[in-house]
Amino acid sequence: MARKVGIYLMRKHTGLTNREIGEPFGKISYSAVAKVQERFSGQLSTDRSSRQTTQEIRAKMSHVKPWPSSYNAGSFTRCPRLQITAIL
Repeated sequence: MARKVGIYLMRKHTGLTNREIGEPFGKISYSAVAKVQERFSGQLSTDRSSRQTTQEIRAKMSHVKPWPSSYNAGSFTRCPRLQITAIL
């Protein structure tokens, strides 16, 4: 579930493309990112536990600074500003 939440939150809270989001998750394809986003969005509407977990993680993220405008997807693991996977 951590991977799904990470992808969902990155898509919701960053301006990254699906391809860029897929990089830190094992270089998954842009279409796989889109599919995870679509399925997890549906899951949130029906699964209270998933919705609560996502809200808790989002609350932990509230103090995180936004992405730098010069963000490069390849530097995700070195980016000190926002590492959703570290929060999960």
